[in-house]
Amino acid sequence: MAFSKFNMTFQFVIILVVMIVMWLGAFIHPVQMPVMQSGFIYQFFYNIFHGVPLLASIVAFLIIGVEGFWLNAILYNCRLVPQNTLLPMLLYVVAMSSQPDTQTITPM
Repeated sequence: MAFSKFNMTFQFVIILVVMIVMWLGAFIHPVQMPVMQSGFIYQFFYNIFHGVPLLASIVAFLIIGVEGFWLNAILYNCRLVPQNTLLPMLLYVVAMSSQPDTQTITPM
């Protein structure tokens, strides 16, 4: 069955379950934030979260979810996707969560 055939609430639940399953390893064994001299914003987050890798993973988890929702809203407003699908959000979340090294706050 196509993902867009489900109602929006069930699509959100599916995406949340996929995210939790993909990030479970990062929540159990958090990845340290990479030490990089990239930009002011990353240095700001690094100074706050480098000592607490679990909190950095949780913040990154939330950021990925919000970015996925925002991307889906932009695509819907430009009429590139139908109203009742969150498939772009699901694809974005899977793509951004697939590497264990990126399951923390990174300069990307």
